Amino acid sequence: MLDYRTGLICAVIANVNRNPKKRHTPFKPSDFMPKREFEESKVQNPEQMMQKIKLINAAMGGKVQER
Repeated sequence: MLDYRTGLICAVIANVNRNPKKRHTPFKPSDFMPKREFEESKVQNPEQMMQKIKLINAAMGGKVQER
């Protein structure tokens, strides 16, 4: 919701300053909203989750303790 409000404000400002000869279509609020790729990604299985956890752990200097 807050992204839409911010996008709407940005679209209004951009459209007020838009040159209609160069850009025929007005800006939309969605043009200024971040794309949420993580919401569109598919569901991970436990093995994929564990692999990502191990990568993050290694990137942060952690050690793997096997039981």
